[in-house]
Amino acid sequence: MTNSGKHVHNGRYNEITNVKLVLSIIEHKKGDIFLYTRSGDEYISLTDSKIVWDEVKVNAIDVWEESIFNFKGEIGKENFEDIDAIFADITLKIHKTR
Repeated sequence: MTNSGKHVHNGRYNEITNVKLVLSIIEHKKGDIFLYTRSGDEYISLTDSKIVWDEVKVNAIDVWEESIFNFKGEIGKENFEDIDAIFADITLKIHKTR
């Protein structure tokens, strides 16, 4: 975000990250909760991530409201029941707890 309130992109994670590799090495077990920040416009490909989403609960959080709105649409199209897309700024809590 800038002071003007406009969203600024710094690139897309799925352009520079091997998503399948990253998600395959996450040590998770059925029933775990996965916190996924900056999930809006830069979300990990839902197709690539099914190896994780099918087994765990996902709380997907982004500070950009339009991105979360779009992400919720993608979740709905794919019928993912265990992903909650949440509009929030987690850095506010992080800074307050230091």
